[in-house]
Amino acid sequence: MSLKVKSRMRKVGEKWRNSVDTLPLPRNVYNVVVLGAGGVGKTALVTRFVKKEFTERHVPTVEDLYEKPIHLRKGVSAFLQVLDTAGTYHFPAMRKVTLQFGDAFILVYSVNDSDSLNEALKLQQEIFAAKGRDDVPMVLVGNKCDLASGTDKHLESHALASSLSRGKNCILAETSAKFDVNVTGVFTALMAQVALANSPVLKPKRSSFRNRKHSAP
Repeated sequence: MSLKVKSRMRKVGEKWRNSVDTLPLPRNVYNVVVLGAGGVGKTALVTRFVKKEFTERHVPTVEDLYEKPIHLRKGVSAFLQVLDTAGTYHFPAMRKVTLQFGDAFILVYSVNDSDSLNEALKLQQEIFAAKGRDDVPMVLVGNKCDLASGTDKHLESHALASSLSRGKNCILAETSAKFDVNVTGVFTALMAQVALANSPVLKPKRSSFRNRKHSAP
């Protein structure tokens, strides 16, 4: 990955950090659920954030809970309980419990795998259904950008993800867990989405996912 790309992505992370400079968080502790297809780098992303570690070896995750404080600005921090989930759930009831656990969500896909992007967008709809609304704070994360930066497949997935992640307290980010590019920025951006979702001034009128779905022609 070029130094130019790394620098650009770090600047994006700083912009997200600045976005929470003036917005308060309603409380200090948040449950963050990390979801995505198998092999997209969910565990690599979480362990890089929590432990500052990375391993090339892929070991399928069952479900692991991590705890990590994150500093947002002077005098303001949050304590995150981060749930790293399995790529597949054999029992729908288990997934429902997982979705109910989350206050905010990180949906991970691989920038060189369009199927994983489709799975992330499917998970987004499941979250809306489980929560009964479509303003749930989340970040859609294209991981492994070091493998595909600038390629046609990367540009196509980025364009599609950008068009489908607009509004509703969901933003798009790209990371490289391997090179520790924008990893902390993703979690900072997620807290910015939480702050926006709870701001009495900026928060839009809450829409019911179920009502919107049923009223569609």
